[in-house]
Amino acid sequence: AVPIGGSSDLDASDLIGQMRSLGLILRLIPARVIVEGDISRLGDDLKVALRDRKAEIVNCLAHLETRALALGLDPDAVIERAAIMEYDGGLDRAQAERLALGEE
Repeated sequence: AVPIGGSSDLDASDLIGQMRSLGLILRLIPARVIVEGDISRLGDDLKVALRDRKAEIVNCLAHLETRALALGLDPDAVIERAAIMEYDGGLDRAQAERLALGEE
């Protein structure tokens, strides 16, 4: 696992989905974002984008994690389900999160 800390047109949600499509998972560990998976698949452009958007990514992951915990759900599983529904299923981020949380 590699912590990320640095520009890109992608927003946090896009980056999370792009990482998922590469088989990489972003995990939030108290205000740190950890990349899990084969990081050799992570190009320099994505590394820069992740550094540049770190605060947004932390907020995005923390928001969904907090909602999952409040519902008694596994936050990592909810985050992964939401990313799959958004990027593989073509749903917008808000709808994918609601579905992953079982709210719809």
